[in-house]
Amino acid sequence: MKINAVFEGGGIKGLAYVGVLRFLEKRGFRFYKVGGTSIGAVFAALVAAGYNSHEIEELVNDFNPRIITSMRGSRSAKFVNGIKKKGFYSIVNFEKYLSSVLKDKKKICFGDLKIGAGYPLKM
Repeated sequence: MKINAVFEGGGIKGLAYVGVLRFLEKRGFRFYKVGGTSIGAVFAALVAAGYNSHEIEELVNDFNPRIITSMRGSRSAKFVNGIKKKGFYSIVNFEKYLSSVLKDKKKICFGDLKIGAGYPLKM
């Protein structure tokens, strides 16, 4: 059965999606369209790229959290930078990591991330 899914954010709690994906896969569900925010968007991208729950679990287990680095400086400087840059952590290295993970599945741009038949990218 084909289903649509939206994965929400929630930081570390988003890792529970590995179990959710495995549960749905075992019951024959396949994703037609996916979307998400924050960690949910990462899972949606991996699903759209063709990763299954076992492959995503491997990625999670092998992930080095030091890829996501805290901004440098005093507490007040971090606070100001966090507001100006919309976050307290730099994700540049994480973006590079995710890009390499998607390239492993030969998925490089939005046009490559298709599940359902002929649906346009919506933002």
